[in-house]
Amino acid sequence: MSIEAARFPRLGLAPLETRGLDQRESALARAIYGQVLRRWLTLEWVLGWALDRPLGVIEPPLRAVLLAGSAQILLLDRVPDHAAIFESVQWAKRRVRPGAGGLVNAVLRRIAGLRGADGRDTTGAGGQAWSDRRDAIPRADGSAVVLGAEVLPEDEWVRLSVASSCPPLLLDHWRASFGPERARVLALHSICEPPVILNVAHVRADQYGPVPGDLLGPHEADGSRVFVGDRAALLGLLGARDDVWVQDPGSSRAVEAIGSPGEGFDPRLIVDLCAGRGTKTRQLAAGWGGAKVLATDADERRVEELRAVFAGHERVKAMAMDRVLREAGGRTDLVLLDVPCSNTGVLPRRVEARYRFGGEATDRLIREQRRILDAGGSLMAPGARLAYSTCSLNPAENADQARWVARRHGLRLVRQHEHQPTGVPGDEPGRYSDGSFVAVLESGGRVGR
Repeated sequence: MSIEAARFPRLGLAPLETRGLDQRESALARAIYGQVLRRWLTLEWVLGWALDRPLGVIEPPLRAVLLAGSAQILLLDRVPDHAAIFESVQWAKRRVRPGAGGLVNAVLRRIAGLRGADGRDTTGAGGQAWSDRRDAIPRADGSAVVLGAEVLPEDEWVRLSVASSCPPLLLDHWRASFGPERARVLALHSICEPPVILNVAHVRADQYGPVPGDLLGPHEADGSRVFVGDRAALLGLLGARDDVWVQDPGSSRAVEAIGSPGEGFDPRLIVDLCAGRGTKTRQLAAGWGGAKVLATDADERRVEELRAVFAGHERVKAMAMDRVLREAGGRTDLVLLDVPCSNTGVLPRRVEARYRFGGEATDRLIREQRRILDAGGSLMAPGARLAYSTCSLNPAENADQARWVARRHGLRLVRQHEHQPTGVPGDEPGRYSDGSFVAVLESGGRVGR
């Protein structure tokens, strides 16, 4: 975590190193790490209250210890305060410098004192919900950590920024795009712990049998179910059958919006140009049973992963991008572009993205998206469709880009859809979904041979 502390807000998110830890210790380490990343601005504010100097001037390793310790005290119920303080102090003495333990002890004890005499003064989702108070911090389960002092900022929008760990620039963008009430909902949505959601729309019960009901919970979206088993059961289920996969309904809607043979669109060659781990590739192959699907990605390591995932598949082939562009140019019936984006529609899953929003980072993304749109346009046959998809809520990455590619390549907009994220802390898992955008555009001519 010291690396992240040194480069915040430009977090790279290297995999957490847990070698040498048993299963419980590894799970706790991941929980602490996740809470620090999700609630960095919240923890930084409270630490600033407890310190006699800004957190940012403290050396990164010590900053990391304070963030991890305060996350345990404020956001994790199963770690006793005394244990969080003791381990943090020992870590600081061993890994930072001997004198650092005294500072860590003083600061974390002051934060623990905010929680009341028993250190566990909270109101649950079944009782009083978080109500934007200066002495309360919202948590992912709908409860609030009630503090012994009005620590949070007076200004309501600065307070929401701190409470939800959404930077002011992002909140201002949401307020301008969607209005203040929606901005508030999006900020609270961003601190949710997202459930594992399965796409079960293409289950082949005749081949594999039904998915065990004890592993599935309800979801509001058709074709989606919440997975309620443990990790071993999930890996077993996904390893045993290829007709079920992990996919949020916000993601699956992008492919569903493209069309169907029933409306006269029946592609024979499909290219998934930004296939990533192949989730939408699976959906494309399942939705158009007669089509050949070429899957590729700019990251060569992902292409190798795609080759492994679809090894032996009769209709899906993973190929290097330059080969796809060369061999499929001008003859592809459907091009899916699930492009890199700011991820503002999936902040519960991409917790670090909130800190990178805006400025040159967004400008670079928009330029990259246009390069990919140009490449996708070059693949299209007469009458082909291009589906441009993001998990962003930024109009500059969404509708503006759809208009740009329509003008540049002479395409007609068939439909576009923005799905707003759903679910706030305390909601049932079946209400949760990520945000997404898709625009479906069509070239002149006819497809469906």
